[in-house]
Amino acid sequence: MTLCYALDVDAAHPNDHMLYAAPMSHGAGLYMFAQIRAGGAHLIPASHGFDSEEIIGLAKTRGNLVFFAAPTMVKRLIAVSKAQGYTGEGIRTIIYGGGPMYANDINDALACYGPRFVQIYGQGETPMTISVLGRDLVADQSNPRWQARRASVGIAQGAVTLAVLGADGTAVPPGVTGEICVQGPTVMQGYWKKRAGQ
Repeated sequence: MTLCYALDVDAAHPNDHMLYAAPMSHGAGLYMFAQIRAGGAHLIPASHGFDSEEIIGLAKTRGNLVFFAAPTMVKRLIAVSKAQGYTGEGIRTIIYGGGPMYANDINDALACYGPRFVQIYGQGETPMTISVLGRDLVADQSNPRWQARRASVGIAQGAVTLAVLGADGTAVPPGVTGEICVQGPTVMQGYWKKRAGQ
């Protein structure tokens, strides 16, 4: 997962401030390993949660803020930012996931903050490592299908193999609904006290 972070999500730097405004048992906490490896700082907000004004204050005073936020959190942060005339100074990267990001919400976020957003897709069985839509792809509008791309979950991350399969176990063509199947070292081996296949 940490390899995928460095390859696909964001480059961690020693002057980063990783903010834990979302539950540390989820995306916020799992990405700490990349920041530890890079020697970045770790911030637990005084509120111990997500507070838009507190985050804006930390961004202004600390700088190089990096954090995970669910789409609803991004929407709340942007609403407060617009009301204050704040345009994202001091925030380096916002990694979003954990639920659907509506087109209007990411469009508003990009209009307010610029290309600071990276989308990730994962699940408990292969955390944060299935696919990614990097900041350049989230922000890019030069492709004729940029809106469809921005609405997607991106491309397979570097340490996994990804396929969308039908009920018969064969790959389905683009646009056809199927099951997302992932193979790689990030996929867990099984559930506690259950044999594989149970």
